[in-house]
Amino acid sequence: MLSFASIAHAAQGAQEAVDRVRDAAAAGTDEFVARMRSDPFTWIHLIGAAAALAVLAVGGALRPGSLKGGRDVTAHAWIIWLACGIMVLVASWIGGGVVASLVGLSSTPGSLSGLSVREQALVGLCGYSLAIGTALVLRRLLATSAPQAGLQLRPQDLPLAAFAAVLTWPIVQAASILCSWIVVAVGGNTPERIAHSTLQTMIDERSNPWTWVLAGLAVIAAPVVEEFVFRAGLQSSLLRLFGRPWLAILATSTGFALIHMGDPRTAQWTSMVVLAALGVCLGFAYERTRSLIVPIVIHAGFNAANVAIALGTNH
Repeated sequence: MLSFASIAHAAQGAQEAVDRVRDAAAAGTDEFVARMRSDPFTWIHLIGAAAALAVLAVGGALRPGSLKGGRDVTAHAWIIWLACGIMVLVASWIGGGVVASLVGLSSTPGSLSGLSVREQALVGLCGYSLAIGTALVLRRLLATSAPQAGLQLRPQDLPLAAFAAVLTWPIVQAASILCSWIVVAVGGNTPERIAHSTLQTMIDERSNPWTWVLAGLAVIAAPVVEEFVFRAGLQSSLLRLFGRPWLAILATSTGFALIHMGDPRTAQWTSMVVLAALGVCLGFAYERTRSLIVPIVIHAGFNAANVAIALGTNH
């Protein structure tokens, strides 16, 4: 049985822990406010995020029930939608694995670690080429049999997609800034600014011409493949299974974040939160606009901005 002294000691220890957390939070808050005042990147994005959410609210996009009566995915069973997404994902692994085998590289599916920039580019080119080809065939079949499922690629949706990309950027950056503040507030180290190994490779090898191939894959190929896998495949599958758009969006966003955990720079909770926030924006945009080209353009714009920032970073 615990003595009164031990209970008092435990209570004192708990109070000291609370005091440490409070002091760290205060210090983190002071640093956060100072950063806001001195760093335009911080306050511009926080204000931009608030403005973007206000635009969505005023425009009625965020009102309750705004996603009801949206995409119709009932033409196929949930397993069909999921299988299509998996086929495209596996196609990217097979394509990358084939070229890796032909040139004698050792690479695991979905991973480019340990490869040179040239080797990464070759594996990526082959993997994404096969995956995009598979996605285009499946998209055509699904769009024909399920015309209201949001698989049409309409050029007239490009202005809307660009506008959605502009709204998405500050929201995701605000999530990143707030996550960084939380880490600092509880006494942790500021998260790494470059949270993806491919981006770090681009910085380290910016004079290598193959770096531009990697950049092109990140900006063009990756969004097409990932949006088909996660939005057209997984999100449609969950929407068909549960019939609840927000549940499908949140679950898909979680999967979108978790699949990036294979990258050691991304496998930290702050990066997971930011990727999940991006996934929510992509999923919401897809359900709201019912056009696959919208999340593809948002994703491409997000990647392009990050690549531009990475390549513009000083050594």
